[in-house]
Amino acid sequence: MTSVNSHHHRRPVFVYDGSCGFCRLWVSRLDALTGDRVDYEPYQNAASGFPEIPRQAFERSAHFIDKDGRVFSGAAALFKAISTVPGFGSIFWLYENAPGAATLSERVYEAVSRRRHSL
Repeated sequence: MTSVNSHHHRRPVFVYDGSCGFCRLWVSRLDALTGDRVDYEPYQNAASGFPEIPRQAFERSAHFIDKDGRVFSGAAALFKAISTVPGFGSIFWLYENAPGAATLSERVYEAVSRRRHSL
């Protein structure tokens, strides 16, 4: 996990690949779940606001940037976004603490991410 100093949003921000139809589909579902708890921005618009994060990192995976500037990427970003929903707060704890959960989640995320444009 890294952090950024330039984060000035009043809500966490989920940054994704706006040129990817698969990504836009899943972000719309995630947005419906999280409601006004999380802002969503394509990296193509958001990257300049987070100069500490290399553009290549945004191209490679989604990022969740918390209000305090902590940055999570890949599957961790998804779990952090979902954990903002009342009743789902423990999902990130499970990601971090259940044996093998983070490793398996990141492997699945990476496999899907590599094929996202064809999906």
